[in-house]
Amino acid sequence: MLSLIRRKGLLSSCLVCAASLWAHDEHELFFGVEDRGGVTLNATGHEGFRMKVQSSENGVEWLDFGIIDPLSGFNHQRLSELEANTPNLFRLIYPKISPYAGAYEMIGMVEFDGEFGVAQVTLSGEREIASNGLPNHATGVFPNPGNPNRISSQDFNFSFPLFPSKNSSPTYFNVPQAFGITREGVILDPFANEYYQNNRQSGWQLAALANDLGFDDASAHVQPDGTYHYHGVPKDLITTDRSPELIGFAGDGFPVYGPFGYSDPLDSASEVVELASSWQLRSGVRSGGPGGFYDGTYVEDYEFIQGSGDLDECNGRFGVTHEYPSGTYYYVITNKWPYMGRCFWGDIAESFERSGGPPPR
Repeated sequence: MLSLIRRKGLLSSCLVCAASLWAHDEHELFFGVEDRGGVTLNATGHEGFRMKVQSSENGVEWLDFGIIDPLSGFNHQRLSELEANTPNLFRLIYPKISPYAGAYEMIGMVEFDGEFGVAQVTLSGEREIASNGLPNHATGVFPNPGNPNRISSQDFNFSFPLFPSKNSSPTYFNVPQAFGITREGVILDPFANEYYQNNRQSGWQLAALANDLGFDDASAHVQPDGTYHYHGVPKDLITTDRSPELIGFAGDGFPVYGPFGYSDPLDSASEVVELASSWQLRSGVRSGGPGGFYDGTYVEDYEFIQGSGDLDECNGRFGVTHEYPSGTYYYVITNKWPYMGRCFWGDIAESFERSGGPPPR
């Protein structure tokens, strides 16, 4: 497993702006005056992560300025004195933010120009993800009778918008387009390239997890090119049912969470529940194709019924999470159909858009 995730872009200093960042709530640098005329630099970050601070006079050559060790609640430590009224650049670096992100770094800059007080950093740019596509957990045996493909290392390089915009209507997708990527760098892909009578024009596409396609215990199997990918909840990434848990990011840049969320999406003090999709199994008999009762064998056996569950037609909602305390739109991977979104509310990142090549299975 190798996953490298970076944020690209400069940060500006301001007094009232806030940043909602993956695995970080808000980052602040506090410049304070001391009696001796020097300026102290304090920094706050996210609980539980070591943070390195570097300084530079030209933005090219950087020197280590200090280390903020994780303390309860926030990283908060007086670092050093600065010479008053001397411009200098500072940047915060998290060299290893989580066991799933390998050498992930968050780098953000802010300038001290003699103004004292709090400077919150606002990030603009892109989230860059490079991964070999291999999971950090044991997999099933591949090839197997239901899946003839062997897992192999990949060379993924994606750039997603840090602050995606939600369009007025969703964009539905299908093979070969994938849905997203996990925090460990493994592809999320809900569809199977399997159809009634092996005919893509039949109008009846097999629902992946309802059919014997060689899945392992992680609801994953392997594409013909060796890509290991999840079709449902990546159970090895779910570590808690007591809060929404970030799984990764969708192809349009919006975050993807596991199946648990707050009963009141805007209240982090509300009860945590398993979230339900608003896609429901149709009743009655299929009018064509394979015939028979709607039983979930095919994608077309389901219909979206607004308000019948907690989520919208793309299996998402707006709400607060630990990473986004002010709220964000996010997708949810549920334990039941459709498992993950089959449409995007934002524009698919160009680097993640796929319209050719071998289709997923």
